[in-house]
Amino acid sequence: MTQALTRSRTSQPALFVPSPDLSRLEVYRAAVDFQKVVGRFLARPRLGALRNQLDRASASVALNIAEGAGRFAPADKARHYLIARGSALECAAIFDVFEARGMGSLVERRHGSEILDRIIAMLTRLATNMQVRARNHER
Repeated sequence: MTQALTRSRTSQPALFVPSPDLSRLEVYRAAVDFQKVVGRFLARPRLGALRNQLDRASASVALNIAEGAGRFAPADKARHYLIARGSALECAAIFDVFEARGMGSLVERRHGSEILDRIIAMLTRLATNMQVRARNHER
C-alpha cells in the first residue's frame, strides 16, 4: 500500500509555484501600515457602526491585495485590486465622517488619509495595468 502511494505521488509531475512575497509589494506594505492607524481608531469608544465598517473595509484592502497578488490571470488580478481600491475608498469616506464628527486627532486623520491616498493611487495604477494586459492577452 505504501509503495502504491509513493508511486502515484512520484508519477505525477510536481507543480511548484512559489507564493508571492507580499512584503515586496509597496501597496501591501502601505495597507498593513494603515492597519496600525486603524487599530488606534478601533481602540476608541463611541465609534458605533463605524467601528465594524472600518474594521471590515480596512482588512479587505490588505486581503484583496494579497489575493490579487496570488492570481495568475491579469483580469483576476485587476478584479481583486479594484475590490481593494473600493474598500480603500470606503475607508477614506469613513475618515471624512470622522473629521466631520471631530473624532480622532487631526494628525491621526491626516496620517490615515495620506496612507489611503497612496494606496488608492497604487491600486488604480495596478488595476489599470492589469486590465491593459488582460485586453492585450485576449487579442
